[in-house]
Amino acid sequence: MVFAIILVTLFFRGKGKNERRMLRPLGGEECFAEEFAEQPPLQNRYSSVIYRGNERITGKENLAEDPEILHDRLRKVFYEKFESPQYIAWSNLPGIPKGFQNFPQEGEIRELRSQLARKSVPPDGTKVIIVPLFPDLRITVDGLLVEPEWEEGAAKVIIGKDGSQVVLYLVSDGSDLFLGCDAIDEKTEEGFDQFRFYIHPTTSYLIENERIHVSWRRASAIRQTRLKWRKAPPVAENERWKKYDICDWNIYELCSGTHSFKGHKKYEASINLRESGLHLMIPFSAFVEVESDPIYEGKKFKKRVIIGELGNQHKPVWFMIRKIPAEALK
Repeated sequence: MVFAIILVTLFFRGKGKNERRMLRPLGGEECFAEEFAEQPPLQNRYSSVIYRGNERITGKENLAEDPEILHDRLRKVFYEKFESPQYIAWSNLPGIPKGFQNFPQEGEIRELRSQLARKSVPPDGTKVIIVPLFPDLRITVDGLLVEPEWEEGAAKVIIGKDGSQVVLYLVSDGSDLFLGCDAIDEKTEEGFDQFRFYIHPTTSYLIENERIHVSWRRASAIRQTRLKWRKAPPVAENERWKKYDICDWNIYELCSGTHSFKGHKKYEASINLRESGLHLMIPFSAFVEVESDPIYEGKKFKKRVIIGELGNQHKPVWFMIRKIPAEALK
């Protein structure tokens, strides 16, 4: 891969009213921060690279690495799992499936998805946000966002929607991707509040995405496929899952997540890189949603409320986990 390394640091801090500071981004021209009021607005702080395409090696390719062959194998293994008596029995249990699914086919599904993720590249000229890598990182996933690494080392992206203040943090130790979300304008402790981080929206046409949901004291991991049930149609109420694109629940054993509330809500989560099919030094696509309580008219549901977002299924944002100079985030 060839990258034009255009490291851009966007870290604006005001110290008082009407202050004007000169900023010198790495490798860029001088610029000036806007004049701030007493409370400066939140600002992004991250480094990025511009993706400049992929240098392909000419000659005969290894068929085992041919994307179409990988897709075909992935489809085959998916259906081997979905049509197994064990998976059907598990999916037919009442309510949301419980417990980590450890069906024999899941290991191969993860491996094939991981190989395809290596081949999913952003369009030429795409800005790729760097997720800083610190091997000695020490973060406890407790929802508090108190470790100094969040403010001193993590990439910081402002994702508030419609005037809401919401900040996303990303950092890695090389084994896990740590996610933080400071939902400053989420003032309710109870309700449907939820932080969602989606990955693999561009990895395979068989997979819509994989995602973690962080809500009350727990994180759940889901894979939304684009595959439909192909055997006899469902007849019982507990077989409703067969009517839709199959939603594959509880796919990560090593993820964690929780939130805290002290005046407003904060979230923390971790995703194991190997289990989730994310790689160091290889761009991956993702998007984020932070949901608040829905709007009701009387007791009737009216609409959902998203207070923070970054990208979406059709236009994801690209990230890459890599080491960067410490000064790039100062």
